[in-house]
Amino acid sequence: MIRLLIPCFNEASVIEQTYAKLTEIMQHDCNINNYKYELL
Repeated sequence: MIRLLIPCFNEASVIEQTYAKLTEIMQHDCNINNYKYELL
């Protein structure tokens, strides 16, 4: 399992875009390489 800890202090304007893009990338890669991930 991969856990990503993303600092987000004062990042309210971009946190949704960051979450969406990271989720897209990680879901694609974990399906190909057969692992799980968490965004913290």
